[in-house]
Amino acid sequence: MSLSKHRKKRRGLSQRARHSLLSLVLVCVFTGFGFAIDKVCSDRQSQFEAKLAELDEVKEEVTTLESDNERLREKVALLKTDAGVEEVAREKLGLVKPGELAFSVVPPPPPQFMANDDLEAKYGEKKIREVDKDRGTVIRILRHLFGPQKPDEVVEQV
Repeated sequence: MSLSKHRKKRRGLSQRARHSLLSLVLVCVFTGFGFAIDKVCSDRQSQFEAKLAELDEVKEEVTTLESDNERLREKVALLKTDAGVEEVAREKLGLVKPGELAFSVVPPPPPQFMANDDLEAKYGEKKIREVDKDRGTVIRILRHLFGPQKPDEVVEQV
């Protein structure tokens, strides 16, 4: 009997080794669960933060829409009065009461610059001298201000 007991002890691990192995397996299992839980929690945290940001955007939009809604309510209340209708009729439609005068301010037309052909027609010149073409703008301004050059009159002696 002592020989068979001795063989059984040799085949198996000692109790201390079994406890160490069991502890190692449990540490590995708990570590794996810890990583899994951390992953799930971090995913949930990012989803939670995204939902908070979305909630802030929706709250801001609600605030904007409420202020727009209040402004429109005030406009509707104004348009239900005679003064509000008169204001819209005057501003948008240009209506006036009998006996009133309406004035409209019209902007001036944009400036138009004359081409060489227009200058020739205006001042009766047949041809612009080559020198005038080189000097361009200054000569045109001077001609516009003082008129065309008149040819020297030849006085005939009698």
